[in-house]
Amino acid sequence: MSYEFRYPAFAIDVEAVVLTTGHPGLARVAVVDDREKSVLDLVVRPETFVQNYLTHLTGLTQRDYSMGVNKETAIKAVKEVIASASVLVFHDPTLELKLLELETASYDNIFDTSASVVLMDMAGVVRKRGDRVKLKILSEN
Repeated sequence: MSYEFRYPAFAIDVEAVVLTTGHPGLARVAVVDDREKSVLDLVVRPETFVQNYLTHLTGLTQRDYSMGVNKETAIKAVKEVIASASVLVFHDPTLELKLLELETASYDNIFDTSASVVLMDMAGVVRKRGDRVKLKILSEN
């Protein structure tokens, strides 16, 4: 399905690792434009020691991360790509915005697919007020 946006829109997916501090660390970022074209896909070398690579979720291993770019390079690249964006689409953006060091006030619209009532209805998800849904559930239906 294709939509025509009035202003540039980008969907952003962020993967994380668990650092030894117990906090999440930026591990991978992918950006797709409003024409469904991949415009950025970077594996990010963790800035400190990793407790869990979350390979079962990301498919990435310690070796993949060792060949990645540093965090600053990844964040700069994302900011350059989305500089003209009016709409950003995330799946549960709270952590992703934090990991990418993005200020929400810089963008006109941030769309959260995990809380989209329209997407939940399309997927046939039975929901209660305030529910969030996993991307896996949305993509299977």
